[in-house]
Amino acid sequence: MKAALWLFATLSTVALLSAPGATHDETYHLPSIWCGHGIRDTYCPSIREVPGAFPITETNFDLLVCKHAPSAPLVCPSDGDERGEGWVNDTLYPQLFYFTLSWFVVPSFEISVLLTRLVSSFLISVMFGLLLKFLPNQHRVVLTLLCITVLPVSGYFLLASVNPSSWAAFGVGVGWIAIHASLTSEHLTLKRSAPLLVIGLGALVMAGGSRWDAIPFIALSLLFCVFALIELKMPELRRTALLRSAVVAVGLLFILERFTPLPLLYYLQQLFVFQDGEPDNLTFFSNNLLQALPNALRSLGSVPTMSRVVLPELVYIGSIVLLGAFMIATFSRETKSQSIGFILVSLVMAFVIMAHAGIYDSRDEGMIEPRYVYPLLLFAVGWWYLRGPTDLLQSVTRYLKLGSIVAVVLFGVTMFTVAERFVDRQTFGLRYLPEGPDQWWWSGIPVGPNIVLVVAVVSMWKFLGQLTDVVNSGSDSERRNGNLR
Repeated sequence: MKAALWLFATLSTVALLSAPGATHDETYHLPSIWCGHGIRDTYCPSIREVPGAFPITETNFDLLVCKHAPSAPLVCPSDGDERGEGWVNDTLYPQLFYFTLSWFVVPSFEISVLLTRLVSSFLISVMFGLLLKFLPNQHRVVLTLLCITVLPVSGYFLLASVNPSSWAAFGVGVGWIAIHASLTSEHLTLKRSAPLLVIGLGALVMAGGSRWDAIPFIALSLLFCVFALIELKMPELRRTALLRSAVVAVGLLFILERFTPLPLLYYLQQLFVFQDGEPDNLTFFSNNLLQALPNALRSLGSVPTMSRVVLPELVYIGSIVLLGAFMIATFSRETKSQSIGFILVSLVMAFVIMAHAGIYDSRDEGMIEPRYVYPLLLFAVGWWYLRGPTDLLQSVTRYLKLGSIVAVVLFGVTMFTVAERFVDRQTFGLRYLPEGPDQWWWSGIPVGPNIVLVVAVVSMWKFLGQLTDVVNSGSDSERRNGNLR
């Protein structure tokens, strides 16, 4: 409970440290949240169909997509009438995310943005707390390592936003851990395995209800769970488990093509089609295979914002070193599925990036926004940790405190940079942030960004400390009892 409360405190302060519309595509998604319950006076008074495009609604806010160089003040004046228009995503995204948050839209635009961010953060924190309660300790350690190594930069910022990718990242990144524990932990009683299955399915529903492409990601994670179950329960089929999984994967592909709006077979076909002037197949495939993992790892040194925010290079280098150190510490020579699984998920990330570049960017050789494959990065790293040494905690216990300190520093520098950018401009150094009426975007909050930033860092430190206490006490309890209760 304490860990979940500190996580909620962390996400709540992160939600305060960026202005409305700061997160990537947040301005684009807000009208769909306002119309999550259909036409309603004040919030979504009408929805107008536009031939060949998404429907448009009138809203009770006029929030511009504001972009300037990081060193310039982020000022984009509106006409001041507090009315605007926005696209309504009726088919491009699932409706569960919009429908859920639409319950918390109120007449005040400012309060609505803050309230929807806080509600989303609360749901994620509750699910996280339930996972901690029911997971066996080995899986708790995996969750702790993800919080230390992969979430401090992009992760917590994304989870505190009202971008559907927040639910996709959380559901795909951690939902499968509960499913895996429920299916493969032999000493779990029904009182723990059944709730775990429900919690895991709930997290996966959150992911599938936020982004359509999260559904194939979910199918991939469940396929890995089935592989682990076959390997454990039917070791005689271990040699053919990979082949059987491949057959199941092809079957899942046709099922997803039939029952979801994603034209997966069309996407696969488009990977091999190119026009004059575009890279040929050899160049296109080899480039993206080489760039896939680096593209995903860019999430460790950037934040998904509309107006560009330049994080210090120290953040990216520190994040890579932190992740690399824990992956080395958890490497298992005996478990070949650890490395094979990580490589396979990396290949899937490459195909996702190729599909995005081939369909939307004319086979552009540049990298895409890493949040599109961030859920898969969380899953890949989680799989690596879970397939590590049998006594995972013993392998990393000496590094947890130092790793937590590094994670808090990376998180603090990241959130300072985000707050500074939206206060006025980036100075690419450290300073006391100005707190005048033109610098703080929440008119009803009695404190300024500096205090919120300090509270965010303290909350993060307390959160990671509570996680470490939970896994250490869980390990002691399991050793005393000899089994999981």
